[in-house]
This record gives sequence, C-alpha cells and structure tokens, in this order.
Amino acid sequence: GATRVTPAEFAEMHRLYNELGNAAEVARKMGRSASTVRRYIKMQDCPALVRHTTKELLERNNRQGAGNSDFQLSLIHISE
Repeated sequence: GATRVTPAEFAEMHRLYNELGNAAEVARKMGRSASTVRRYIKMQDCPALVRHTTKELLERNNRQGAGNSDFQLSLIHISE
C-alpha cells in the first residue's frame, strides 16, 4: 500500500497548495494522489495519527540504528 503521510509532508502539502493553489499539481510534485492531497489540505492541523505514527517510526529506527541518518535526512528533505 501507499506510505503514510508524515508531518513534514503535511506541512509541505499546505505550503505547496498555498503557492500553487491546485491540489492536482501538489500531488504531482509530491508523488501522492490528488484525493490524498485534498483530504489533508482540508485539515487545519496535522492529524494525531500522523504525528504518532511518525514518532513511532523514528523511535523504531533509532533503536535499530542502521540507516538512521538517511531516514532523518529524508524527513528533513521533505520539509524543505
């Protein structure tokens, strides 16, 4: 299935939507479906499930140790 939307992606969706004004264009730039972008654009705040899931992934990744910096860099890149 599709990967979950991260808090950084949520913020990026809103930033791009404010810049572009078009959910379909945001979806193309982010590699997400337009329906996913529209659903998250309607939300004012990042959903608790997204925040919790990302925190859980970071904690699991920190425990495993391998690839930690790559994972964090990918989150940082998404938010830039």
